[in-house]
Amino acid sequence: MAKVPDHSAVAPVRRMAVARGTLPLKASTCKALETEGAELLATGKVAGILAAKRAGTEVPTALGVHLTDAFCDLSVEDGQVVCTMTVQAVARQTLEAHALAGCAAALLALWDAAKAMEQDADGNFPVAKVTALGVVQNVVL
Repeated sequence: MAKVPDHSAVAPVRRMAVARGTLPLKASTCKALETEGAELLATGKVAGILAAKRAGTEVPTALGVHLTDAFCDLSVEDGQVVCTMTVQAVARQTLEAHALAGCAAALLALWDAAKAMEQDADGNFPVAKVTALGVVQNVVL
């Protein structure tokens, strides 16, 4: 039986969660993102923020919370896009799912935008893979 945990006995407190993930890309794709990809990076940031806000409806076990802050940072570093997604809220439950959903969506948006540059002759994507997705901070403020 699927069940969402009951948080009714927990007092609302100010919370923050940070998730990070990476998207390795070909050197040529990274160069294109660095020189001409500002709009793509901006689109990825918007996708991340929207996904973090919707985690309560998209992730069955995550409860909907009113985020008080959501920040998505995307940067091109060492042959990969690095995403750091930070969310805050006054809530009864932790926010890891919201940060993870935002980070994953931001990287997915960039993967989708870059796929034409990443596809090999066989139609595969040997380099572009969302990796190292995880929670790096989960705190009560």
